[in-house]
Formats: sequence, C-alpha cells, structure tokens
Amino acid sequence: MKAQRVTTWLALVGLLLAVGAVGAADNTQLAVTQDESSMEKLIESYLKEQHKLILEEDLLDEAGEDMRLKVPFQAEEGVPRFTLYIDTQPTNYDEQDRVTERGVLLSLETGVIVPEGKRAQIVQLLNEHNRSKNFSSVYMNERGHLYCDWILNVMAPGLATEYVYDALARVQRLWRGLWPEVAAALDEEADGEAVG
Repeated sequence: MKAQRVTTWLALVGLLLAVGAVGAADNTQLAVTQDESSMEKLIESYLKEQHKLILEEDLLDEAGEDMRLKVPFQAEEGVPRFTLYIDTQPTNYDEQDRVTERGVLLSLETGVIVPEGKRAQIVQLLNEHNRSKNFSSVYMNERGHLYCDWILNVMAPGLATEYVYDALARVQRLWRGLWPEVAAALDEEADGEAVG
C-alpha cells in the first residue's frame, strides 16, 4: 500500500512538473492577440535572457508608441558591421477587424551602399540569390542601400519565440555568405569596411 502511495505521489509530481513546463513555454509564445508593443517586449526579453543578445529599443515615432528592436553587430571575419531590426505588425484581419495574423520582420541593414555604376550588376546578383532562397529577400533600395529580410507569420496557434532567434541566425548567415560575392562584384576587398 505504501509503495502504491509513493508511486501515485511521484506520478502527481511528474504531472505538475509537466504542466509547469507547458505553462512556462506559454510565456514565450508569440500570439496573434498580443499588440505590437507587448510582442516586441516579449521578443526582447526572450532574446536577452535566453541568448544573451544586446538589444536596444528604437522608437519610430515621437510619441514613443511605435518601436522596433535594434540588434547591432560588429564587423568580423571580413564582413562589414551591420544592424538587424525586429519589428512586428498586423498582417491580416477578419470581418470584424480583429487581427488574425501578425508578421515579425527581421530586417538586416547591411551598411553597404552600392555606387550607381554597379547597381545593375548587384541587382542581378541579388535576383539570382532570391530565386534560390524561399524565405528570405535580399534587395537594394533606390539609394543603393542593401538589405536582407526574413519574415515570420504568427497565426492563431501562436509561434514559439525561439523561431525569432532562429530567423535572426539565418538572416545573419545569409548576409555573411552573400557578402564575398557582393564585395567581388563591387571590386572591393571583403575587409570589413562598408562600400560607399
């Protein structure tokens, strides 16, 4: 009888620990019902605590109501320093104007400015890259600045915040892999200095 009570007690403790683990996991879930600010705060807290990243809040308006997260990276291994921004926004609504989907945009600003005479060649290189990658977008704006973007969708079931870190790692790896080709096309040494 005593062995049965101990077994029952151990099973109950195991169940409570499992429920606690699920509850803890829910604290790091991104949810469609979160507003932009609370989702960004959760991402910021998670990346600081779990991955020891240094993040800054970058205000996008004077009222301080819209922000994005800024993750600066130093130059290393021949790649110029760059900055990664994380921003969230609603991407879909139902008939009652309730948010049904949110996007998490990871935008890596490379710091590279392509001279006007090299832009056609770089656009061709970026187009070739974009055709081979399904989830990323590498582009040049009208001023010649290069960007690498990765977008995550948060649907009704939610999304583990770890996916943001995974996307952050992927977009960095994407740029680090692409930089030598860009540098060669610009006829520059891949020495860690931005062009332009």
